[in-house]
Amino acid sequence: MRLKITIIVCFLAVLATSCGYTFQRTSKATFGLQTVNRIYVKPMVNNSYKPGVENLVYNALLKKFSLQKNVELVSSQENADALLIGVVTQANYVAGGMTDVAGFLENTILPPEKRFQGLAVATSYTASLNCQFTLLEYKDKKEGKSLWGSQFSSSKGFPATNRLDVFGTTATHINESEFDRALGDLAEGIVRDLYESIYWRF
Repeated sequence: MRLKITIIVCFLAVLATSCGYTFQRTSKATFGLQTVNRIYVKPMVNNSYKPGVENLVYNALLKKFSLQKNVELVSSQENADALLIGVVTQANYVAGGMTDVAGFLENTILPPEKRFQGLAVATSYTASLNCQFTLLEYKDKKEGKSLWGSQFSSSKGFPATNRLDVFGTTATHINESEFDRALGDLAEGIVRDLYESIYWRF
């Protein structure tokens, strides 16, 4: 009887494995022959013209990786098996929609000769964020081979704010604030895509 039970258990184990199922997923990340237990996220490099955008991405990275349990996020690269290195390559916004200035100034107190007929202002903008990431082996206090790397790009629209009583101009500080908000959302989205692209390795 005991022999029959043993045979049945072995058969079920083989069947589960052949179907692509496992009873317990490994808690280590394996990149080829390299097993990663501890990751250090290096401060982001900003190669764009937007000051501070690297901090948005960096903070999103720390938040995301600190929540997962399969690989430890360490505060010093000396304690890491691998280094995650990121570079912001682009962070800007361009006009997404335009309209003639006259449409905004029909009821303005400005005289007709100062209404700048034919000029256009933006009604919306599109924010773009591009980042490049590399995971490097870290062994014997030295950076080693590249274990993984990829580029991520994302964009999002936001409305333009126009000052109706000043011909053809926009409220720059409000637009920049909306741009910063859009960048925050884009940073979180890129980090989410990054994590999902390497999640199966964890």
